[in-house]
Amino acid sequence: MNKLTIEDINNLYVKFHEEAKKNPELNELAEKEFKKMEDGDMLNLLFWRYVRRLSIEKNNKMYDQLGIRPFDVTKGESDYACPVDPKILDEILDKLKCK
Repeated sequence: MNKLTIEDINNLYVKFHEEAKKNPELNELAEKEFKKMEDGDMLNLLFWRYVRRLSIEKNNKMYDQLGIRPFDVTKGESDYACPVDPKILDEILDKLKCK
């Protein structure tokens, strides 16, 4: 199998959303896969990390072409994710409902 490029992934993204308009079950399938990734499924995590790396590399090439490097370090919101105890989350949500 050839390596996926960022262009391939972009085309897949567009195609998925076109097909999902015709077949909404695809969105449910995508949500299940995303949930599996959040739960630590190694295959989904590896694919996500690969796509993330490609995206960062593509952005860095663009910055280099522009002659800028706006970031010393690139981090996304997922770099700050930490598991939250569901009991604590429920308690926070309950308190927010009261306000």
